[in-house]
Formats: sequence, structure tokens, C-alpha cells
Amino acid sequence: MSASLLVLALAVQGISAEFCDFYGYYYDTSFTVSNQAEVDARFGGCTQIRGNINIATNYTGPFYLPNVTSIDGAISTKEVYDADADRDNRYTYPPTPLLTSIEFPDLNETSILEIHAVPGLKTISFPSLTVINSSYFIVDGIQDCYLDFPSLKSTKSMMISGNMTKMNFPALVNTDELRVTRKPGGELGNSFYLAEDYMLVDRVDKIPMDISFPALQKARSIYFEGNISSLSLPRLSAIGTAEEYYNRFLRISTYGNPLNISLPSLSDVEELIFAGTIGNLSYPLVHSLERFELNTSTPLNVTLEPINVIFGSTYGYLRLEGNFTAVSMTSIQKLGTVVIASSSSEFYCSSIAADIERVTDEHNTYECEGHPPKSKLPLILGLSIGLGIPVALALTYGVHRWCAMLSRSDRFAVKPVERLPEYELGVPPTYTTDGPPTYDASEEGRTSDRGAGGVAGSDTEGARNVNADGVSERSVDDATSARLGDGSSALQEGASGRRVV
Repeated sequence: MSASLLVLALAVQGISAEFCDFYGYYYDTSFTVSNQAEVDARFGGCTQIRGNINIATNYTGPFYLPNVTSIDGAISTKEVYDADADRDNRYTYPPTPLLTSIEFPDLNETSILEIHAVPGLKTISFPSLTVINSSYFIVDGIQDCYLDFPSLKSTKSMMISGNMTKMNFPALVNTDELRVTRKPGGELGNSFYLAEDYMLVDRVDKIPMDISFPALQKARSIYFEGNISSLSLPRLSAIGTAEEYYNRFLRISTYGNPLNISLPSLSDVEELIFAGTIGNLSYPLVHSLERFELNTSTPLNVTLEPINVIFGSTYGYLRLEGNFTAVSMTSIQKLGTVVIASSSSEFYCSSIAADIERVTDEHNTYECEGHPPKSKLPLILGLSIGLGIPVALALTYGVHRWCAMLSRSDRFAVKPVERLPEYELGVPPTYTTDGPPTYDASEEGRTSDRGAGGVAGSDTEGARNVNADGVSERSVDDATSARLGDGSSALQEGASGRRVV
């Protein structure tokens, strides 16, 4: 709305339009107020303001300024210039502990909104504000605060940090740098450049928060950090443009319950960086980017599909760390440097080796730390114990039964007749009552011949008459006839060496 139309509209409503110019001779002239009475006295009746409104560190109570529709300048808390501080940030912000609320019910546009170190602030409400048209939207160091900007559509940069309970930005479409973090100041300070430990998640003891930008379509850089309970970016389609060749990243660091990250409309982005308690990731329209980094503290199956290329104009970088259990990269066609380090016992590097080799060459750097496939030794030991004990018992019982049967059969077996000395084979002598025993003449001759043959080893006839058992056929026949003919003689021979069991 132009200034002339605004004046006409206010006149019709019976409100006097007044343009209040507080710059004067010096461009940085501003007014500092300490309470509501000073606000009313200084700005009462103004509809347009040219100049800065400063809120003093000792401001007490609510700050309420109605009827003002435009401020060409800043709304800010006190800042102190420190020449000895870091040259990139030589301003410090002392706390304003007693300020309880800030409300501009009719403000449509302003240049800067910068609120720091306000731990007692409960509400920041700009229900009609549509644009912050030249510089920053910064709210830092808040505790238990509700941010209500239902009409804000565009801002150059938006940085919000602290323990806010709720944020309402349903109409925000475009912003340059967008940051929402629980840590006051954040690890990046007032810069969006990444610190060395940017992949680490500091579990700050803060309450959960919902982050929702339902209308957001474009931002140059986005960083969300904290105990994020839910995230909604349904229309976000681009992070920066091709002309903006640096800081085109979406970075999310979360802790608490696993966060499901869904980016259904995002297609143009240079860097995706996720860390913390990640539930799952979805980016169905992202096909090309320069950098993808993940450090998950919860078990996660990483799915890179449908990404085809992780390589920019000069380099590409894929980095996966933490408790991821598997990696799927079947759609990847080009990679740069690859660094993979899993702390999960379920991940092993060989599972992705083929994909890595398929899309890289000797000029690529590839590092992987994982675990080898699970050993089968516990299973083998379990089966051995589970099956070995019954089998061993069965074998023991079988051996025992076999030994018992063998012993039993031995008791009834007829043992082989021991081979007798050759002199014992033949016709037994004849015993008489009145003289010594007499021998058959043929036996005596045969005995003498056998003795001579045994000494000289030349009795071939005796050798021919020896059967396979080494016993003379004639001797066996004589012995048999002797046993059958004279029972008493058989008993006496048995006593001299032969046994029948």
C-alpha cells in the first residue's frame, strides 16, 4: 500500500496519519524506551516511522505499539559495540530480563527486527507484518516464548534461537538464510559457515519443538537444530540458485525421538547434511547434488535413491557415519570422495564395494570402516553342543552294548587248538605193569627220521606231508586213532598240554 493510500485509509477510519521522522541530521539517530509510558509518549499518534526503536536493557513489562503500519528502520534491543571483540562480531547484547512481550498489531513492513537476550519474553506478535524488506529477522536468547507471524511472506534472513515453545509462520514463502536452533547463538554464531564439529550433535536439555513452514518454497540456506519432534516443509523446492554457488545447503541436527525427514518437493539443492536421531529420509525429486553427509545415532538403513550424481562443478563428497546398518546406492552414477564409517555390527564394507567400484576410478578417494560378516562360530558351537551331546551319549551306549555282546560271545567260543610240539604227535607208548613203556617200531623209525630232518633241514618227505596247519597228516591220523582207541591214554595226553574248552 502506497503512503498516499495509507493516509487516505486512516483518514476514512478517523485516525490521523502522521509520519514521524527521527533520523534528523544523523542517519543512526534512534530513540530508546524503558517502559510502556515512554512508548506512548514518544510514538503515540505515529502511523509511519523513519528511524530506529531501541528497547533498553531495563525495560519492564510489555511493549505494545498499535497503529504504526510502516517502520523504515530497526526494532531492536540494546547492543554494545566492543572494539576489542572479534572483528566479525564486535557487538554484544546485554540481557533485557524484564521485558515480557512485544506486540505490533498493525505493522505491515519494517527493515530489521533484532531481539537478543530476553529470557523473560513470553510473546512476540506481529499479526499484520508481511515483509522484512532489507535486512535481518533475528530473535536470539529467548525462553518459553511464542512467535506469532501469521502474515509474514518474505524476509532476507531469519535466525531464531532459544527455547521457544511455538512458532507460527504459515505464510512464509521466501527467505535468504533460515536458521532455527535451540542453542543461543548456535555453534555457527552469526555465520552460516560450517564449524569443524558441525556433524556432532550437542544434546542440549531443551524441550521438544515442532518446525513447520507449510508455504516455504525457497531459501538459500537452511539450518535446523534442537530436540525436533516434527518437521514440515511440504512445498520447499529449491535451496538457492545456480548463481549462488556457496552455502546452498539444508542442514538438520536433531536429538530426542527419531525424526522422519520428508522433502517431497525439493529438487534443487547443493548440499544435504543430517545428524542425530534420524528416523528415515525421503527426497524423491533430488537427483543431483554436490555433497551428502550423514551422522546418525539411531539405527538407519540409508537409501540414496533416487540420487544419480554426488558431484558438483569441481568436486563431490559423500560421507556416512554413525549407526547405519545398510546403504543402498543403486541409482548412483557418479561420485567424488567417499568416506564411510559405520559403528553398527550389521554393516560391512563389502556390501557396497561393487557399487563404489562401478562409479569411481583411481582418481577417487574411498575410505570405508565397517565390520566383517558375522562369524558362524557361535552357530557351529551351538549346534555342536546341541547335537553333539546326544550323539556322544548314543555312541557311548552303542560301544558299551557292543563290548558287552563281544564279551558274551567270547565266553561261548571254542578257542583254536594250540599247535603241539612235533614230538608229541604220533602213537602213544604201551604201558605194562612189570616194565618200562614200549614203542612201536615204525614210530621209533619215523621219530628218528623226523629228528634228523629237523636238525639237518633235508627231510623233503616230511615237508611234503605237512598240511596248512603245520601238522603232519600221519601224526594227526595216529593221534586220532589213539584218542578213539584208548580213553585213558587220551586223558593223559590232555594233561600234558592239549585242552578242549
